[in-house]
Amino acid sequence: MAKILKIFIILLVLGTLSSGTYIWSATRNLQLSEAPLQSQPVVQLPNKSSRVILPVNIDLSQQKQRLISSVPAQLHSIDERHKGCAKIDLGIVKTKKCENFHITGSVRQTGLSLTGEGNALVLHARIQTEATASASGEIAKLILKVLNPRGRATADVTARLTVDIDSQWNPVVNANLAYTWTNDPVIEILGSVRIGVKGEVEKALNRELPKMVEQLKKELAQSLDLHGHVQQAWQALDQPFSMQEDPPVWLTIKPSKVLWTGIHLDGDWLRSTVGFEGPINIYLTDTEPETSTNPLPDLQRVDSNRIQSELNLQLPMQLRYEAPAAAINKELAAQPFYHD
Repeated sequence: MAKILKIFIILLVLGTLSSGTYIWSATRNLQLSEAPLQSQPVVQLPNKSSRVILPVNIDLSQQKQRLISSVPAQLHSIDERHKGCAKIDLGIVKTKKCENFHITGSVRQTGLSLTGEGNALVLHARIQTEATASASGEIAKLILKVLNPRGRATADVTARLTVDIDSQWNPVVNANLAYTWTNDPVIEILGSVRIGVKGEVEKALNRELPKMVEQLKKELAQSLDLHGHVQQAWQALDQPFSMQEDPPVWLTIKPSKVLWTGIHLDGDWLRSTVGFEGPINIYLTDTEPETSTNPLPDLQRVDSNRIQSELNLQLPMQLRYEAPAAAINKELAAQPFYHD
């Protein structure tokens, strides 16, 4: 019984894979004779949905350099008046004298950098502040000899620009205005005068970061052009591909979804993964099958572990009858066949 079932399965597979016919003879042993292949109209083998992966890797080093260059070096100017007091030697007696001093200086950013981390560009800036006190008059000059007329402060500040693409294919950039400081940049001058510039620096960055956001959006729209790249791949996938000429076999991919893992920034590189999901179809036909490309749909955000490649195919095979017929006849020869 097992051998008869085995023969039936072999015949069923052969009937599925080719278009010939089987000729049986009513003798004690069934004999399978060769039959010619027959021509058929278009045959489409159904398939489950498949997924094709398109990696996206873009070097952002030039764009980052343009963003850095757009930030002015000087963020703030110091122009204040403060009173300074000191004991000075007038030759006969030492006495305490006070004068109003004009304090001028600048707050500059140096060593500005942008580093990709996850979904954000992290802005690092070294803030250097310098100020000098000046005054006219002999008493003021004597006081400056006693007091420190110059002050300097240094600190590092960090800000984050998050980067993404929305479902309509538009770049999205947001600036996080919650700054991180390594220390509070305070100038100490004239002995007891303390000038803090943290607030002024943050005001300056609040003016500059929105400009960087808009510029980064434009840079990404031009350099990334995710919609344009995906559109080309979308149309290319839908074109019939000739797998074999004799007999003619065609393959088409009919994408219906565009999957997207989001943006990952790594140093100078923007990386992501796009997945096309749809059935992969096999056609057995003499002429190229007709296709119609669907419009590119909205992006569908998925986790990275859900966007692995997956192919589901049913491939046609063409076999000549001689080889399987010999195996089948061998099996049939061992089985008695009774016909009333």
